[in-house]
Amino acid sequence: PGASPGQGAGPPAARLSGAALLESDEFDPCALQARPTDLLRRRQHVRAGFTAVAALVVCGALLGLPGDGWGRNGAAAPSYARNPAAEAALDPAAVKRVGPAVWPGSTRQDFSVWPARGNLAGDTALLRRALAVWARPGGSVRSSATPGTPVGPPMGPPQL
Repeated sequence: PGASPGQGAGPPAARLSGAALLESDEFDPCALQARPTDLLRRRQHVRAGFTAVAALVVCGALLGLPGDGWGRNGAAAPSYARNPAAEAALDPAAVKRVGPAVWPGSTRQDFSVWPARGNLAGDTALLRRALAVWARPGGSVRSSATPGTPVGPPMGPPQL
């Protein structure tokens, strides 16, 4: 009832295919197979998916900002504070400018006679944003005051 000595574990074709499989590169003990495991690949795909979802959420939040939120006077200018007097005071063209010849001949040499210099002195968009924050600093604007100085709104008209 046992197997005859020449038959082995199955038909000869099956034995040969098994032997060929053992001699293939996949079972070569000298060959290094350095590919990531399926678990690592799944983790990479999950991480990439989370990154894509986070990017979509950020883009959606940026697109969903209020229409006038980053407008003319920026986030520091709330809609209830806009009135004709405030708009006139925050006009970059109405900012008092000191001429460069005033500084050397002044008896009081402080920032009230210091002339504006540099490439950005005429940048009206930057000046408009600076005036908006100067007049109505929002909650995200950090400010400090020296002891003994007033902490309320600016005392006089803006000067550059």
